[in-house]
Amino acid sequence: MRKIVLYGRPNTFNTVTSGVLSFSDGTIIKVTGSISTSGSTVSLGAGIWASSVRFTTAGTSLSSTSVGLSEIAICTFSFLIFPLLALI
Repeated sequence: MRKIVLYGRPNTFNTVTSGVLSFSDGTIIKVTGSISTSGSTVSLGAGIWASSVRFTTAGTSLSSTSVGLSEIAICTFSFLIFPLLALI
């Protein structure tokens, strides 16, 4: 995995503001800043070799009543491998 793109919900009041990406190889990356519907990219540098990834929400906007993402996209070699639905 070279990068992960997190997509927020399509409304403006249920916004995730921070979270944690946990990879099956033990790597943990903190994500900060509002995650928008146009996507927030997390660059993984040289890449991470893991079979799974989990996103855990750590913070939301004050107006949030329902928390989660609309989509997670995992990319490698600078192109999209497959999108995953966020099951949070």
